[in-house]
Amino acid sequence: QAAGLRECARVLVPGGWLTLTDLFTVWLWPTLFVGRSGRARTRGRATRLVTAAGFRSPVWHRTYATILRTVTATR
Repeated sequence: QAAGLRECARVLVPGGWLTLTDLFTVWLWPTLFVGRSGRARTRGRATRLVTAAGFRSPVWHRTYATILRTVTATR
């Protein structure tokens, strides 16, 4: 995931927008401790990955599905 975000930051022009939608629900928390260690399935982890890739001003948005969340950020 981190490599993909870095590639997005590399190809976007300055001021370009990233929109990322993923599953974020408490029902997935057990997978954080079993097979998904270090992968973004929490807003905090996803925010750290987005900012570490070089994006700024991440803003979280609710979507129409209860387990989906979207973050937007600028390069």
